[in-house]
Amino acid sequence: MFNLEEFQKKGFVILPNFISEEVANELKLAALNLVKKPDGDNRLAFSTSKSAQLYRDAYFLESNDKIRLFYEPSAFDEAGEIKIDHENAVNKIGHALHILDPTFRKISTDEKIKDVMRTLKYEQPTIVQSMYIFKQPNIGNEVPAHQDATYLHTTPLNGVGLWLALDDADENNGCLHFIPGSHLSGLHFETRLVNKDGNASFTTSEMKDRYKDEEFVSAPVKKGSLVLIDGLVVHKSDNNKSDRSRNAFTLHIYDAAQAQWDPLNWLQPSSLGNFERLY
Repeated sequence: MFNLEEFQKKGFVILPNFISEEVANELKLAALNLVKKPDGDNRLAFSTSKSAQLYRDAYFLESNDKIRLFYEPSAFDEAGEIKIDHENAVNKIGHALHILDPTFRKISTDEKIKDVMRTLKYEQPTIVQSMYIFKQPNIGNEVPAHQDATYLHTTPLNGVGLWLALDDADENNGCLHFIPGSHLSGLHFETRLVNKDGNASFTTSEMKDRYKDEEFVSAPVKKGSLVLIDGLVVHKSDNNKSDRSRNAFTLHIYDAAQAQWDPLNWLQPSSLGNFERLY
């Protein structure tokens, strides 16, 4: 299905034409329908800055088994009101799409996803979260350099991310950038996002200070591609500087047969059964 040796060497691999354009459009429509639904008065701006109020907000911390909307910081005016069309203001949807929405559940449990996990030799692949990321035209926020294991920690570390491109992604609209091989040096600084007594915080300074721009390689992909991402590989994406969207659907999966989920992770399983075993 893909070159396992390449993945193990680089920490990421691109699988072109993983889904059809029709399936990609179905996912985009499903996300749009979720955005159109009322979400109460919660308008939490999503930022990956480690000083953000986001990680101390119950709306975020209790989204492990819900479908919730998070907004672009630049979509708000000084009074805290959304200053652009609501449909163009959402940064992402998380974190239980794979459980609660039938369209996203279908793709999340598709045989092609299972084949990816079999190629990785996962015995009990378990989905822990799903996200729909919009990267809106002109205002789509950057995602600073990070390792996914910062947020989703297991012992030993064996998590992966599956990033489905629902639009063409290039350097103008915020494609992914990686430091190839950076997963081989473990969790940098032992940086963690931990949740203690309902208050999530980072354990060390920001990782982005460690990395140089010249270390990164861009990973432009066509609509329908899958990017498989090792939980330890350093990656980022820039602002969307174009008038085109860069929609993506992501899953994070670990092998429950070979690792334990960390009880300090902000994300924990619930009675809903949001930690979904694929086989």
